[in-house]
Amino acid sequence: MKDSRSLHKLTLCALFAALIAVLSPIAVPFGPIPVSLGLLGVLLTSLILPPVRALTSVTVFLLLGICGLPVFGGGGSGAMILAGPTGGYLWSYLLVSLTVSLLSRRIGQRWQNQASIRSGFVACLVGVLLCYLCGTLQYALVMQTDPLAAIVVCVLPFLPFDVVKSLLAAYLSQKLKRILGKRL
Repeated sequence: MKDSRSLHKLTLCALFAALIAVLSPIAVPFGPIPVSLGLLGVLLTSLILPPVRALTSVTVFLLLGICGLPVFGGGGSGAMILAGPTGGYLWSYLLVSLTVSLLSRRIGQRWQNQASIRSGFVACLVGVLLCYLCGTLQYALVMQTDPLAAIVVCVLPFLPFDVVKSLLAAYLSQKLKRILGKRL
């Protein structure tokens, strides 16, 4: 029985890694950083799976991209992308997955409703800010630009998109949790 539960957990991690890998290449060019659906996949994964499994799913996704599968924004791949100007957004997914998963559960307990869209949305917004922090700092360092200028280029244009992604992730996670039920 224990083996079947472990296999089930691994399968869920693989499925959510695949979800992120399918969503991430869907990107619309928008300045130096494309609008990608990868963050939506990470947020959704983090709201549905417990912290360790969410982190595992994101790690598998990143390893797929590092190994050469075209799963990063715009179909990119390779370790060099993580070291490039926009790489901080990708590796921040590790921190985002843990933070959102932990925070959504913590806020949900505090608000007496762990399955709340509101708690998921708040946790996602914190995750988005963490992603912006890591990604924008790396962008400023690699591009040798002022952090304020990097914020203008890398954060402000994307805020509306990422607020919508956060709301969508919070809403969809509740629907998927109901469908998956105790299988999580």
